[in-house]
Amino acid sequence: MKGFTLNTLASTIAVLCGTLLLPTGAQANETATADLEKIEITGFRSNLARNKSLKKESIGSQDSIFAEDIGEFPDANLAESLQRIPGVSISRDSGEGRQISLRGLGPNFTRTRLNGMEALFTTDSGIDQRGSASRTRDFDFSVFASELFNRIDVRKSYDASQDEGGIAGTVDLFTAKPFDYSSEGFHGAVNVKGIYNDKTENTDPRIAALVSNSWDNFGALVSVAYSEVDTIEEGYHVWSWRQASFGAENVADSVNSAVRERLVNSSSRDRVFVPRANNIASWANTRERLGITGAFQWQASDTVSFDLDVLYGKLSNDRIENQISTAGTNAFTGDVTQSQLLVDAAIEGDDLVFASFENLDLRTESKVSFGESTFYQATLTSNIELTDNFSASILLGTSDSEFDQPIHDKVFSEAENHAFSVDWRNADFGQNTYDFDITDFSEWSLMRTDVREDQITNNYNTFQADFSYQLSDEHSLKFGIQSKSYESSGFERRNRVDWENNVDAPEAVFQLTDIPILRPYAIANNQATFERVVATGLISRELDASFNRPGTVYEIEEDTIGVYGQYIWETDINGMRFRGNAGLRWYETDQVSSGQVNTGNGFEQAVFERSYSDILPSVNLVLDITDNWLIRAGANRSL
Repeated sequence: MKGFTLNTLASTIAVLCGTLLLPTGAQANETATADLEKIEITGFRSNLARNKSLKKESIGSQDSIFAEDIGEFPDANLAESLQRIPGVSISRDSGEGRQISLRGLGPNFTRTRLNGMEALFTTDSGIDQRGSASRTRDFDFSVFASELFNRIDVRKSYDASQDEGGIAGTVDLFTAKPFDYSSEGFHGAVNVKGIYNDKTENTDPRIAALVSNSWDNFGALVSVAYSEVDTIEEGYHVWSWRQASFGAENVADSVNSAVRERLVNSSSRDRVFVPRANNIASWANTRERLGITGAFQWQASDTVSFDLDVLYGKLSNDRIENQISTAGTNAFTGDVTQSQLLVDAAIEGDDLVFASFENLDLRTESKVSFGESTFYQATLTSNIELTDNFSASILLGTSDSEFDQPIHDKVFSEAENHAFSVDWRNADFGQNTYDFDITDFSEWSLMRTDVREDQITNNYNTFQADFSYQLSDEHSLKFGIQSKSYESSGFERRNRVDWENNVDAPEAVFQLTDIPILRPYAIANNQATFERVVATGLISRELDASFNRPGTVYEIEEDTIGVYGQYIWETDINGMRFRGNAGLRWYETDQVSSGQVNTGNGFEQAVFERSYSDILPSVNLVLDITDNWLIRAGANRSL
């Protein structure tokens, strides 16, 4: 219980004793005056109350989390903290939250602001089905430890003062400031944790520290958070379930005639869905995260203040992935039209839940990747009271993020012409059966090697001025202007060699899977095999612009100016408190994008320009029926 000191406890005991041995007359008055002391209770419970109060008092629909909330929970990052808010769900990667969905809409429909300005942080997933490197404006929350922030606001309704573009809502993140503390002087905190993982058998460190001091009208704060986490995922997955497409010659007469008819003649009205690839997979990841914040506040006068906030984040992922799948040359990955033969099958509903093949080629994959993301931001804010009724807030900010993945190497090996079956009946995942020893190195041969590099950069520069004029105690006007520029660029480079039937193909160096998995199998040792294939001169890990993957090289420049005006009121209707805001926002956006475009005759460099503008009205209303019940309504136009 913070704020409950020994001195306060002693005073409280004295007051309680006084009620038992009550003095008389003037002595009683003097004792009561001397011994009464204000007891202020803070901490987790008080912040829950603060959150509830803020949600109730806000005109729009809003939820908030304060510092003590985050500090009390074992949250790995901001996404983990945000999932505690109603209407927020998260996606996970390496056992941690990565991106959020708000009110059922995907991450691209939510705007995220750091210390008042829009920002973007890009990273990737180790699993291809989870999107790999992100080329959208989806904010990745996994980069920041929750300890770096003292407040998160999730605005589920829109008003004219907010940036346009967040149909689902807006997430505002605020780092700590020295004047946030009720008392002046030095404040410090250190938090050290160790996380033990029985899969990796490692104990990973998690450290956070904060130092703050204030001197009259100036304050400074620095916070640091560092963590390292080793994780392992193992399991069974398919690329997807897709509509069956079997050639008549690929289904043996031994298959039930009704099943055969549905598979060969699957149509939109009688569809059958089949599982693709049927992978047994596992991957290990070492994730390092470092975050640093700095805040400097200067109260220049009674009417003018300045805040400088800086933020640095760095996230790296060092991964190894292994998998065995039905993705060889003659594959069971969708269309079954090659030499494989289905000899038995079962359908339940619209799903192929059992399939037994002959002449199927299997594939193992060994992948090593390393990716690193960095983020920088600086914002300077000034709050000015121009008159007793007129105030201004001015913000200048810049942010820059870069994702770099210099290593993304894959080695595929193949075992040809085997019998295989997969059974989804009476099981939570597919049960694979092979007709050979999948740990036998002699059954496998080098199939393919891939190398890849990715790089994505994002930059924001923002100027914003907001003004507020108090017409009366119940009515006010708010208006402002914003100028925002956004730049993004990126590329993806790849090189690939298929070694099947290649007389120069070297022998792969095989090993058993070296991370826990549902069952062991043979894979190519990634590094040792790459040394052999690079020695042939047919593939290189050093990729220049000549290896750019067509259609992945791009540059975007976007400039937006916005102006808004808003009327805010509070009044009574039949004794019920009625409040709200109504406003208009006008914006104009100019975009220039360039990149490689498929013209039908190949890829050519092209430049596209466009401009668009609109007016976005919004209104939010709140009627407090009683102290405990209120009605909130809102309507807006956004994009």
